[in-house]
Amino acid sequence: RMLSNPKGRRPSAHKKTWIPDANAKCCMRCGAGFHFFFRRHHCRRCGFVVCSSCSSKTLDLPGFKKRQRVCDECTSELKKEKQVKSQFVNSLQKQLDKKRLSQEAEANAAKEKTFTTCEKEVKIDPKKPRVRSRS
Repeated sequence: RMLSNPKGRRPSAHKKTWIPDANAKCCMRCGAGFHFFFRRHHCRRCGFVVCSSCSSKTLDLPGFKKRQRVCDECTSELKKEKQVKSQFVNSLQKQLDKKRLSQEAEANAAKEKTFTTCEKEVKIDPKKPRVRSRS
């Protein structure tokens, strides 16, 4: 069932997790009371009702086309998550690079070994004339 929406906007999939405005008399982060000039804002990540001071950032969030208002606590959490993911990816990249270098070294050693083996097996005496075989 569609909710009545006076502005004609489609209801957000995230809005169902939001705290209703009527239940928030003050900022859920700093405790400042809301009034006509001190407006409520919803963090698009956690759904808390926060003041503009506690939601000063906008970030790209999955499921939204534009950057969305996010409370400062969620911003910090998202930055930490991004750092952890980045460290994990860098660690995997180092492991892959190490493995690739090891495989390249093994391949080069195998080529050198083959070349050395060929030199030992085929001894060419420069004093003897070469005999060409006819095909």
